Amino acid sequence: MESPMCKMKAIGVDMAHPEQAIDVAKKLVAEGAQAIELCGGFGPVWVAKISAAIDNAIPVGTVVYGPEHRKALLDIMT
Repeated sequence: MESPMCKMKAIGVDMAHPEQAIDVAKKLVAEGAQAIELCGGFGPVWVAKISAAIDNAIPVGTVVYGPEHRKALLDIMT
């Protein structure tokens, strides 16, 4: 998605191999990305690993849904 103020790129990573996100993050930094927003499924450990792998060059965070939406999300994904 793109607007005059922002460009967003969505990239899927096989959660059976979350370490793949490190290479993706390094590539995004090299391409000039300004922030990385991960799926909440990565959790704080992977946010820290990815941040460290890119030397904290840009902010890395996760999307988190409140408890009121978790069942609906699980229903979609299972």
